[in-house]
Amino acid sequence: MNNHIFKDGNVKHIKKLYRNIQDKVNNKSEIPEQVFYHLIKVYVFDLTDFLEENLQYLLELTEKAGTNEIQMLPNYNNKYYKKYIQFNLKQDEVNFQELWDEDELFYFLEEGCMFDINANWIAKFNLEEYLLVLGVFNEKFVLSDFPKPPYTKELFLEEYIMIPVDDLDKKTKKSIEHYNQKFVKAFSENYF
Repeated sequence: MNNHIFKDGNVKHIKKLYRNIQDKVNNKSEIPEQVFYHLIKVYVFDLTDFLEENLQYLLELTEKAGTNEIQMLPNYNNKYYKKYIQFNLKQDEVNFQELWDEDELFYFLEEGCMFDINANWIAKFNLEEYLLVLGVFNEKFVLSDFPKPPYTKELFLEEYIMIPVDDLDKKTKKSIEHYNQKFVKAFSENYF
């Protein structure tokens, strides 16, 4: 059912597709670094919640706004996976749950991105932490009433900050401090 949306490419072609959005995304940066330029609004979601409940909402709003083409690209630095996804909202029926269940999305969700062809919005994925950062670049493209609300800074910190307990060894405590500093603090500064 979904096979027709997978397009064969090569590293050069995928980098060319990334050039179409290079004024809005730093292709070489990865989350928790700031990956977007010139944002109007940014939303942070749990990746699973977004794919299961919010993606359809976003695609419906995109179609109502008059944009039909969607692209999904693997990580800019991936030299091995040479496919990308392209589909038309009016013509193609895409079952993302099926793609997710069949592990067809792995290479896209590991620091890849999805965007409408007009780049009104760009979603950047982080599979390691199960996060999705959605950047909105067109002030006329209004998003509200997500079925699953985006993270607030408080909720993000509550879910992601690690608090070392006393009976942990020194190495584990250091690892927790490192994670909190390098990921949680950097992410919250860049996206909230």
